[in-house]
Amino acid sequence: MKRPRQDRWYGDLKRRQPRPKKQLLCEPQFTLDVLYRMPFREVREFDPQSGAARYTPIEREPQRSGVWMMDELLAWLDAGSPGTVAQFCEKRGLGYADLGGLVFCLTGMSGEDFRLTYQMRMADDLMRYTRMTLAEVALRSGIGSPLNLNQSYRREYDLTPGERRRLLRKKGDVGRYRL
Repeated sequence: MKRPRQDRWYGDLKRRQPRPKKQLLCEPQFTLDVLYRMPFREVREFDPQSGAARYTPIEREPQRSGVWMMDELLAWLDAGSPGTVAQFCEKRGLGYADLGGLVFCLTGMSGEDFRLTYQMRMADDLMRYTRMTLAEVALRSGIGSPLNLNQSYRREYDLTPGERRRLLRKKGDVGRYRL
């Protein structure tokens, strides 16, 4: 009978079990639906008398959570996530794990899951309401490149971005909002 190899510091070298996902034992303070803000600045409205379309500004709250660092993260995500999460943290003197812990405490989602879900929701909105190319959608949503966008949609929905766009879009959606 063959004995498992021993490591002098960590004992046997059997495969490590993946860590179980953390789970809040109470309701999260915020949901993604509460914190998410569409990337658009104006909404199309029709004049009831003349039927003419006009665009009116959308009111935007600068602080959505009341937690300064979370609001900074949301503003960064709204701007299309310029740079990396590590750069975001470094610029604010925060550790990557610290940011993940804050997001987890407030939303019940890991920091990575929150960021990806936020970016995917933004990409969905951009594809549904605009005629942006996939490259423009990927860049504006913070996903990065059309390849990343395609892989994200395949992983999340088992669809290509173009197929997802056709599923989401309804009559009159294009032009309903403006950036």
